[in-house]
Amino acid sequence: RIIAATNRNLKEEIENGRFREDLFFRLNVFPIEIPTLAERIDDIRELAEYYLNKKNYPFPRLSDEVLALLKSYNWPGNIRELKNILERAMILAAGKKIEMEHIGIEDETEKAPLEVALPKDTPAGLEDAEKRMIEEALKKADGNKTEAAKLLKITRRRLYSRMKFHGMSEH
Repeated sequence: RIIAATNRNLKEEIENGRFREDLFFRLNVFPIEIPTLAERIDDIRELAEYYLNKKNYPFPRLSDEVLALLKSYNWPGNIRELKNILERAMILAAGKKIEMEHIGIEDETEKAPLEVALPKDTPAGLEDAEKRMIEEALKKADGNKTEAAKLLKITRRRLYSRMKFHGMSEH
């Protein structure tokens, strides 16, 4: 048995000649799709506790501010990035509670404000303009939320939040 993981769309990779089709069919016996860490923010506390337990890190472990930051971060490196950030923080905290100064990431919610350009030809409000911009970004990104968030220069979490605010489907 082989367990393999990828963050690429293997069908696209096959079409573009970057992945062998025969290998795909050998590996694709029982595919399991796991959402990205940014899509599972409610799991972050448990995952962090798991890694801290694994390293026998003492209690108390994470400050509330650190947990809030971990939940607001976009996680481009997924679970590996969380593990690396926690290992770095454990070293810097030296057995004490992990605080903001031990975490090597910045709060994206403060650095990435939503940029909204109001159309000149309509008196529509800011919320309508924001919704139209989100719809346009999703259209340009073929529904890919990560790419749409990049086009809007916001985090994916913020995109989901704004979509929910506007009553837009997340799927």
